[in-house]
Amino acid sequence: MTNKSLEDLRESICLGKELRFRYPEMAEDYREGKTKKEIVEKIQGNGGFGGEYSDRVLRNSIRWALVGNDRDEIGEAYSGLMSPREYKDITRFGKEGAMPWEIVEIKDALVLEQEGYSCEYIAKILNLAHHYGRNARTASGVEKKIKIS
Repeated sequence: MTNKSLEDLRESICLGKELRFRYPEMAEDYREGKTKKEIVEKIQGNGGFGGEYSDRVLRNSIRWALVGNDRDEIGEAYSGLMSPREYKDITRFGKEGAMPWEIVEIKDALVLEQEGYSCEYIAKILNLAHHYGRNARTASGVEKKIKIS
């Protein structure tokens, strides 16, 4: 690894730690399918990052804010906004960052909605029943899926 690459890495880790507190909603944005690039653009539109950073550092800082850093040798250790497992699951299921909906899951959501349950409650049930308790579904994601189904 070059000195510049290591410097960029450390800068991304440090910025990610700060972003966890300034923009905690980025975890929800990522769960709902926003890309790291889209999250960077949103943060820049809300007042920016407070410094001049390369696009690479900015995108990587989103990753570090989401999963944290557990390697002291490359920067201060801290927890992220989601578990590394959840981050990996989300990124594995499509470049948009969203986990695809199964037909049975959509049917369950529609039934629960017809029974009068809130989207927040429906998301909790879907996560327990279909995603081993991981936060794959959010209230806003459920609401969007119900509207188009």
